Amino acid sequence: MSSDDSPMTAFLDELQDALQHLYDPATLRESPLLALFGLESSHDPIGALRQQLLSAIRALKPADRVPLHAESWRIYHVLTYRYVEQMPQQEVALDLSLSVRHLRRQEREAISVLGDTLLASGGIDLAALPSDAPKPEDRKSELESWDARPGRAAHSAPPLTSDHELAWLRQSVPSETMDVAALVETALETARPLAD
Repeated sequence: MSSDDSPMTAFLDELQDALQHLYDPATLRESPLLALFGLESSHDPIGALRQQLLSAIRALKPADRVPLHAESWRIYHVLTYRYVEQMPQQEVALDLSLSVRHLRRQEREAISVLGDTLLASGGIDLAALPSDAPKPEDRKSELESWDARPGRAAHSAPPLTSDHELAWLRQSVPSETMDVAALVETALETARPLAD
């Protein structure tokens, strides 16, 4: 079994898929996380899954005494802004003073930390992850159709694999022309007070 086929990788893929579709009941209804967390027999399994994910994100909020520049705050903010508040990547990257590419790496790290938190809560056996369940990458066409919906591309996080990330990037960031001279002039105007 390659590391890409490990139960942890499959779990993180499913976790990211659930976070991407946190407010989409149709997608959450199909999530293998329902069975993994033992929520299938719940009165409201979809709401219970959403609540479990939101509670786990809230549990990652650092204490007030933790410095604001600490990595734990960044992880918490990435999860909150991208998945709880469903903010576009570009906006979150700007707010956190990151490049979009660096934000994608932070998203993967944040999902990994969240996964560790969920596993540490106990009662979760990754071996119980249904092996016959379609993997998020197998649902690529569903993700592509979701990303292709007007106004959704900026809200959907890229899949964890680099091939899917590149495919998502090609879809979500259309080519656009820009006036480089105007861009440089704006940058110079912004930096001029600092230089003075």
